[in-house]
Amino acid sequence: MKTATVRELRNRYTQLLKWLEAGEEITITRRGVAIARLVPANGAKARRSTHWNQSAAFALDRLQLRPLTEQQSAELLDQNKGQY
Repeated sequence: MKTATVRELRNRYTQLLKWLEAGEEITITRRGVAIARLVPANGAKARRSTHWNQSAAFALDRLQLRPLTEQQSAELLDQNKGQY
């Protein structure tokens, strides 16, 4: 569930509408106190279709590659430091 202030509701309503269209519930607060809750009109959260075969995790698994460790990441960053 997302949270937005009354000011954000007024100034960023298009972003909040996108959240609602994506199935998110939004709690509206004023001075830190919840005063309202916006829910999608259909009453149920919209389900986004996920294509796992197009995900990065699936590709790494198929290639039998593993994410870099913290040390490997640090070494890679050190090697690629430029003069700027």
